[in-house]
Amino acid sequence: MDIFIIADDDTSESLKNSIQKFGHRVVGRNVNITKALNLIDEIKPNIVIQSLSSIDENRWVELDKVIRTKGLSVLYIISRSQEEVLKKELPGKSVNYIIQPFSDEELNHAIEDSLSSSIIDETGYEIHLMEHLLNEVNFAFILTDKVGIISYINKSAIELLDIENKNSSLRGFLLQDVVNLLDETTENPIHLIFSSQNQPSDKTYGEAILLTHRGQKLNVLYTFKPLHNLAEEMIGFLLSFQDISPLKELFAILQRKNELLEARLTERTNNLLNQNILLEKEINQRLRFEKELEQALLKAKESNRFRSNIVSTLSHEFRTPLTTIQSSVDIIERLIGNSPENDKIHKHFLQIKKSIKTLSEMLNDVLEIEKADNQAELELSVIKPLDFFEELIDNYRLGIGSKHNIDFQHNALPMEIQTNPKLLSQIMSNLVSNACKYSEEHTTVRIIVLFKENELQIRVSDEGKGISNEDLPHIFETFYRSKSVENIPGSGLGLSIIKKAIDALHGEIKVKTSINKGTRFTIHLPL
Repeated sequence: MDIFIIADDDTSESLKNSIQKFGHRVVGRNVNITKALNLIDEIKPNIVIQSLSSIDENRWVELDKVIRTKGLSVLYIISRSQEEVLKKELPGKSVNYIIQPFSDEELNHAIEDSLSSSIIDETGYEIHLMEHLLNEVNFAFILTDKVGIISYINKSAIELLDIENKNSSLRGFLLQDVVNLLDETTENPIHLIFSSQNQPSDKTYGEAILLTHRGQKLNVLYTFKPLHNLAEEMIGFLLSFQDISPLKELFAILQRKNELLEARLTERTNNLLNQNILLEKEINQRLRFEKELEQALLKAKESNRFRSNIVSTLSHEFRTPLTTIQSSVDIIERLIGNSPENDKIHKHFLQIKKSIKTLSEMLNDVLEIEKADNQAELELSVIKPLDFFEELIDNYRLGIGSKHNIDFQHNALPMEIQTNPKLLSQIMSNLVSNACKYSEEHTTVRIIVLFKENELQIRVSDEGKGISNEDLPHIFETFYRSKSVENIPGSGLGLSIIKKAIDALHGEIKVKTSINKGTRFTIHLPL
């Protein structure tokens, strides 16, 4: 990381000695503000360290404005007595500072925090919002600033790179020092070009070999491209990559099986001429599977380029690569059959399917949240409530509630009501799904629908573990999950979606719970 120091000679020398201990480079220093700013324009450092001890307090605002205009990260060095003055002079701004005296380690942490906060300010709310999702997917994501210094790396990237310290953020490191991509044919290093004018000839996506920190070689699909803010200004780069080594291994297994199959077909053809028609059908089937597999791998490469846009948007088209992978797994699983020697492969298939299901459910929940937030006007239609609820109950008994006793009760319901059937179905499905998920199999999930004085009242109760008093105030918050259910899959969005749907219908929801006895949700919807 390149650093410029604005301070007197003694302070400047002391800071230089401390900074260089952590691998940073001091590219310039000057005590004169005007000369320093001119040098900064020429050198373009990553961060400026400014000592305020020799500057009048009435010039701080002017100096801060000039440095921020240049788009630089700034770390101020102040005394204890200057802290309140700094906050008063620069109110409402994200100011990074460190109070003298301080240790070398404290200075290094302050430098990394200053750079990190600058990157987050530029890229906006999207990066903060997406960090949760990025840590849940099986794709590696690394964000850098405009010169290639890492500002964010997700858990999958840490694991694929096989970094010894799994808790390391690697912020402040150069991307080239952390990621080593090799050409899959020549194994020559792939040089990622840090430029806003990247062209396709720069080979910013494709297959490559990833050399991990422990020397292991992995086959990966990667994408490298610039990121822009809403003003179309280039603010950094995104590198994403996915381990495709298991797919390569499966493809090799299929090739070997195809070779064996071809030899067996040739032998049968030579010995059993009367079965030529059946043999031709089997060969055509093999060729069709081979073609479908090739198309699936091609779609996986195309979808990888699309995934890089996840940092700036969540789109309905995000489901496309998931569907492609699911289809490919189904095709491969049918092709290799159920022989005992393939048990290990089927275990990998099961793990892939579970991951796809988890991510799909999370994306569906996020998109439902987005729909609820952006819904301008509620669309109502007429439904027959008894038919509507009986159809839902039948579906639950065959699907999400198949391992529970679904008890449905109701009073005299009106022939017709006016509501939004999609929102009502969504509310019911989420409540019943939660009731089944957080209660033991073969217990009772009770659904009661009552018509009372122009109001539809719905009660969904279970015999599960209940909700603690500590968790109860937070259950409708987005992404909130109780520590007591961390071992149960979920995104923390279900109840939030329910609350937004009920609000859209101008209703209300109440909760009554008892530990180890169960929970009852009661919904009141005006008609």
